[in-house]
Amino acid sequence: MTPHKASWPNAKGVAAVQGLDDLLARADVDAVYIGIPTAPKEETALAAIAAGKHVLVEKPFVSHGTVLRMTNAAAAKGVAFMDATHFVHHPRTAAIQAAGVEKIGSPRSLNTKFYFPFSERTNIRYNVEVEPMGALGDLAWYSMRAVVEYLHPQGRITKVVTVAERDPETTSVVRASGLIAFDGGEVSTFDVGYTAGAVIMDLQLLGTSGVIGMDDFVLDSTDSFAFKNPDIKTGYFHRTGMGDAQGRDVRSNAVEYRSRGRDDSDLCRSGGFR
Repeated sequence: MTPHKASWPNAKGVAAVQGLDDLLARADVDAVYIGIPTAPKEETALAAIAAGKHVLVEKPFVSHGTVLRMTNAAAAKGVAFMDATHFVHHPRTAAIQAAGVEKIGSPRSLNTKFYFPFSERTNIRYNVEVEPMGALGDLAWYSMRAVVEYLHPQGRITKVVTVAERDPETTSVVRASGLIAFDGGEVSTFDVGYTAGAVIMDLQLLGTSGVIGMDDFVLDSTDSFAFKNPDIKTGYFHRTGMGDAQGRDVRSNAVEYRSRGRDDSDLCRSGGFR
C-alpha cells in the first residue's frame, strides 16, 4: 500500500496495514472479511483462521473440499466461519420461511434465474485463472442457496444435469442452465449468466397449494447496494387457485416483515455455510 493510499485524515480509529501478515498479527483485529478473487481464498482464510480470527468469506469457492477444509479448520480453532451470501439474512427470507407452509403447502419445485449483463472480457469474471467457475460460481451460487433456504429438499441428490456456455476467447463460463433432483421428489432448475443483456433475478417456489415468486430474490430492488427504488415495496408475489383476484396477493407482507428484521446476533447464529 502506498503512503498516500494509507492516509485516512478523517477516519478516527482507522489504521492502515501493509500485507496480510501484519493484519493478522494485530491483537485488535477479531474478524477478517475476505473479499478477494476465488482462487486464493482458501489459503487466505486458513491463514486468518490459524491466527485466531473469525472469517467472513466472499462466495464462491473452488470446490466442496475447499469449503470443508476452511470450516473444519474454523471449528478446530474455535472461530466462526461465514460465507457472505447476503439474501439469506434479508428479513424477507425469514418471512417467506415462516409463511411458506401456510401460503403454498409443501414446497416441491424451485425455479431461479439470475442474469447480470457483464460483457467486457477485461472483467475479472472472465479470468479463469482467478475465477475458475465463471458465471456458474458467481451467479448459480445464489440459486443453490435458494434451494437450501426455500425448497428444503429431503434426502440425497438423485440427478444433476448442467449445460454451460463458454466464452470463445477466455473459455470462461458465461451462461449455465441446470436441473437438480432429490429422492424426496423435489426438483430445482436454474438459469444464470452474463448474456441476457439485462438484470434478471426471478424466483418461483411451487408448493402443493400455491406459488411464491420474486423478481429480485438476490438483490432487493427497494434498498440494496445495487438498487435504490423506494417506490417499490420489498416483498413477494403469492398465487393460489386459478390466479384470479381472489388467488393473487401482490408484494405481500412488505410492511410486516420490514418490522421483523433480525438483529446482528441472529444473523451470526443463522449464518455460515450450510
